[in-house]
Amino acid sequence: MRKKSIAQRSIFDVFAEHELGRELKLMSDWLDEHPEVLEGVAADLGRDRVKPTGRRGLSVETVLRCALLKQRRQLSYEELAFCLEDSRSFQAFARLEPACRPRKSVLQACIGRIRAESWERINRTLLVSAQAEKVERGRKVRVDSTVTETDIHPPTDSSLLWDGVRVLVRLLKWAQALAGDTRLTWHDHGRAAKKYDRQIQYGRGRQSQDKRYRKLLKVARATLDYLHEAQLRLEALAVEAQDLADW
Repeated sequence: MRKKSIAQRSIFDVFAEHELGRELKLMSDWLDEHPEVLEGVAADLGRDRVKPTGRRGLSVETVLRCALLKQRRQLSYEELAFCLEDSRSFQAFARLEPACRPRKSVLQACIGRIRAESWERINRTLLVSAQAEKVERGRKVRVDSTVTETDIHPPTDSSLLWDGVRVLVRLLKWAQALAGDTRLTWHDHGRAAKKYDRQIQYGRGRQSQDKRYRKLLKVARATLDYLHEAQLRLEALAVEAQDLADW
């Protein structure tokens, strides 16, 4: 089960007498003055079909406030979980219930459900409020993005060469499909490039590595030459087809 907001604040919610604490207090006051910003977030979190019974999850208000903390301070979920446990100002701003210290997995699961449309509505509400108070005219837009960790391999020289050969082979296959019955002269060196890349990644010995790099470069240059020849051949075929059409 999930509440929309905390009905009664804790008497222990105190912000630090610091520039950051004062900033969080102003942000908290603005959120209290605009409860309509919770509507879209509540709809987003309602899509997870939380059961009405059982342990209470983070309230909609807490999820939004934690998301704002993460974005405002550019924190990772691990850092956000630590700050919510360590900082009384962060706890007060997030409106966490007593003894509630969410883990990073819970924070990521909840905050990740907030859709872009909800953030857009919140930004529009903030802009209208700033214009009414003559704080911001809204004529300029600053775009920001959040970097998300993903599973990609380190961009080593050998892996980039192998990726290049793989893409060139794919282009050559497309060129052959365009050429139809006309056979283009090229060979698929994708497996060889992959083999040399693996040998470079996991092999030992400077001399052996240099030899493998030379072989990988040779394969990459040959594949690139195949593509240049295929391009010229396709251009010639296009001219021949146009001449036949004109004739």
